[in-house]
Amino acid sequence: LTAFFEGFKSVFTIADIVYVDSGPYSFYFDRGRPLGMITPIESPAYDDRPLGWTTFRLHLAPTEDESKLASQLYEVRPTLLLFLRKLRSLVIEQIYSAYASSVVLSRIDEGDNYVRLERVSDDGASSTQLYLTHKQWVQTPPSEPKREGIAMSEVILAFPITEDHTPFIEMQEVHAFLPLRRYGFSVRLGTPLASIAFVTRCIVRHTGRFPYFC
Repeated sequence: LTAFFEGFKSVFTIADIVYVDSGPYSFYFDRGRPLGMITPIESPAYDDRPLGWTTFRLHLAPTEDESKLASQLYEVRPTLLLFLRKLRSLVIEQIYSAYASSVVLSRIDEGDNYVRLERVSDDGASSTQLYLTHKQWVQTPPSEPKREGIAMSEVILAFPITEDHTPFIEMQEVHAFLPLRRYGFSVRLGTPLASIAFVTRCIVRHTGRFPYFC
C-alpha cells in the first residue's frame, strides 16, 4: 500500500509475532527478540496459504481480547480507503467461535473531484457517502526534516456532501493517509473549490505540515 514498513510496526500493539508469506518468501518478526520488529527471520511456509497472495498471520499478545478485536474489525469505516493511493476495496471476513460475519468496504472514484465510499455487511445493511475532493501541490517548507529533498507536496481535502451536492455537516476524522481522530475542526465554504484552495494554503502556511484532511 505504501513504502516498506510505513506503519507496519503498529501490528505489534496487539501481536507478539507476525508471520509473512509472499511468493517464494516466508519469514516472521518477533518483538521478543533484539531488533525482532525490524529483522525478518526465515521460517517454513504455511501449507494452507493461498497461491498468488501475500498473507499475514498475527500471534496475538496474551493480554489481547480476541472478541474485542473481532468487534473492532467489524466496525472499520469506509473512510479508511479515502486517501489511500491504490487500495479500492476491502473485504473483512471473521470466523470467531461459532459466529461468522463479513463486511465489504469500497471506494468508487466518480470523475476528478468526487469519491463515493460504500459499506455493505452480510446482514443486508448498507451505507454510502459522497465526497467532494480537492488536490493541490504546494511547496514543501525547507524546515520540514521528514520531507528532506522533496520540493513539492500534494495536499488533499475531502468534504462529505449529499447526493444533490450540498454540504453534509458532521464531525469528521483527520487523516494522515489513515484515520487518526476526530478534532472537530469547522470549515465554512462559500464558492467551493476556491474556498477549498484557500483552506489548503492556510493549513500549509500555519502548520508547515502535510496531513490529509477529511
